[in-house]
Amino acid sequence: HFMSFVDDFIFCNLCYVSGREISALFIITKTHNIIMYIGYFKDINNNDYSVKIIPAGTEGSVTEITLSGNPVKITQKSDGLFDELKLTGCTVEILSKEIYPDMYSSGVKDVKVEVNSGTTNVFTGYLTPYIYNQAYAHVYDTIQLEAVSRLSVIKEIDYTTIGDKPDIVSFKDIIWHILVDGAGYDDIRVEYVLGVDKRLSEFHISEANFFDNDEAHTPWTMEDVLVHICRYLGVSCFEYGEEALSLLE
Repeated sequence: HFMSFVDDFIFCNLCYVSGREISALFIITKTHNIIMYIGYFKDINNNDYSVKIIPAGTEGSVTEITLSGNPVKITQKSDGLFDELKLTGCTVEILSKEIYPDMYSSGVKDVKVEVNSGTTNVFTGYLTPYIYNQAYAHVYDTIQLEAVSRLSVIKEIDYTTIGDKPDIVSFKDIIWHILVDGAGYDDIRVEYVLGVDKRLSEFHISEANFFDNDEAHTPWTMEDVLVHICRYLGVSCFEYGEEALSLLE
């Protein structure tokens, strides 16, 4: 038995009723009262943590959820020390027999995930797009949710020009455009040893380079643009707290 959530509908396929195999389909309109979910846990040192799952359009209602014995796992997604982008991922496990249709994510930035320790942010990102599946049962089941950091979602976002058309702009303007308008960061820090902050403002490039020469002028992804700029500058880009991101040589 399973339940799947697609856009505004819940599809329920019940395979057995009273021991008899049947085929049935129910379509139920998903609730429009979008709510935020919050759960709590402690680490081995008895420090308090909270997990917030915030669907886009949340209207202020909050529902408390129960996390599993392995509530949160944050992992490094980068392949090596010298990768241009240092990416992280987060797995959240929930214990529940309820249905959470608002946790279904069809877009890369539809459902935000925050893990906090007191006032310190440990992880902020988005649930990966997926079909929400949950066993149809009257006992608690483990629901595993996968999230990626905000820096990770730019691989799914096409580069757009800063102005109305491609122009010659500074590296700094391009990076800020990608990280603020694309990834959704509120603040960016630049840690430098050999003057990378100055170079960001002095180096310029035409945005026309970020569009292919095919008939459709297919744009690069924002990730492709950022990787090439970081590679040219010899820097890495990584997350630093909830509202900041750093460039480090």
